[in-house]
Amino acid sequence: MLEKLTFEDFSPLLEQKFQIKLAGNTTLVVQLTEVTINKNIDDRNGRQSFSIVFRGPRDLEMTQGMYPVSHEKLGEFNLFMVPIGPDEKGLCYEAVFN
Repeated sequence: MLEKLTFEDFSPLLEQKFQIKLAGNTTLVVQLTEVTINKNIDDRNGRQSFSIVFRGPRDLEMTQGMYPVSHEKLGEFNLFMVPIGPDEKGLCYEAVFN
């Protein structure tokens, strides 16, 4: 599934909610706040590199790792996410697609 997701799949979903499953059957609701095209293209498959940033609540911090993510339009897929720090509204996490 991940290899099929593109910048164009995520960009119309800006500001929408996604659910992330954490250990212990906890679900974290996050908001997609950024979808950015990166300048490099993977020469092996011609795929455009891009990144997405989610914002979650300040009171529940995720560590770096692989998480099941779901959205009503995209379905469920696993993303490797990295905490990138707080902003004025919550904690932010980035996933990069190469």
